[in-house]
Amino acid sequence: MIRILLTGFTPFGGHQVNPSEALVAALGARLVVAGAEVFPRLLRTHYRRSEEDFDRAFAAVRPDAIVAFGLAYSADEVRPERIAVNFDDGEEDGGHVARRIAADGPVGYFSTLPVEAMVADLQAAGLPAKASNHAGAYICNHIFYYARHRFERERIETPMGFVHVPPLPEMVRPADAHRPGLPLDRLVEAARVAVATVARHIPARIAA
Repeated sequence: MIRILLTGFTPFGGHQVNPSEALVAALGARLVVAGAEVFPRLLRTHYRRSEEDFDRAFAAVRPDAIVAFGLAYSADEVRPERIAVNFDDGEEDGGHVARRIAADGPVGYFSTLPVEAMVADLQAAGLPAKASNHAGAYICNHIFYYARHRFERERIETPMGFVHVPPLPEMVRPADAHRPGLPLDRLVEAARVAVATVARHIPARIAA
């Protein structure tokens, strides 16, 4: 059976909750989706500690693919990301950082997940979805780039990519009251659809 690692993040900034953390909690420690074993795991929202958490989860699960999730408060759709960029620009340990993630790394890496197929399947399921061209410069982008860079260096062929999700409705600020947010049950549905799309593409990759 195909094994898929699904990750989410702890809360950050002024947010008391993170939808991706709620997603991991809702899915439990292990589930089966479209014939694939899915292992949800939580990463700390911290540049370096997220790497430690990711490496630990990767070693424990030994996945055939990885789908990472995180919050983009400005998003109104589920957004599979196309590109991770080699730059951190955000808060860490009470200070601001602005630096390259990997001194020896390229400017960016493409997702190795089937981004366009994921968007099409999400939309077909009646979920708001669109592809996004890059994952920003905070922890979401950091772990996306970190994993892709590590895999390139170590010649690990595991497909990996990132999906940004909207805030939960209860997280929407009064100034943004016109925005619907995405309820947790719909987020769970979106994760299941995305994982099913990835699982459908894994056998073709292995056979090739």
